[in-house]
Amino acid sequence: MVILLIEDDLTLARELGTLLGQHGYAVEHVADGIAGLARAESGEYGLIIGDRMLPRLDGLEIVRRLRERGDKTPVLLLSALDSVDERVRG
Repeated sequence: MVILLIEDDLTLARELGTLLGQHGYAVEHVADGIAGLARAESGEYGLIIGDRMLPRLDGLEIVRRLRERGDKTPVLLLSALDSVDERVRG
């Protein structure tokens, strides 16, 4: 399975990529929301892992746009936002 990782923290992205690779997953990484959306729209991924707060385009907006075009790829959003409102919004 190929996983798209959209994460601007390069250390975290490297660690996640290594860990997922050790478990047999291929990981493609991009570091901002615009590039992430473009890659998601142009590829076939088994899973998208995205940061909630990204440069240029928020993770929630990426999901919204993908769903609008009928893309049902599972998405896991990572976030440091911990308020109840932010968790519900996500």
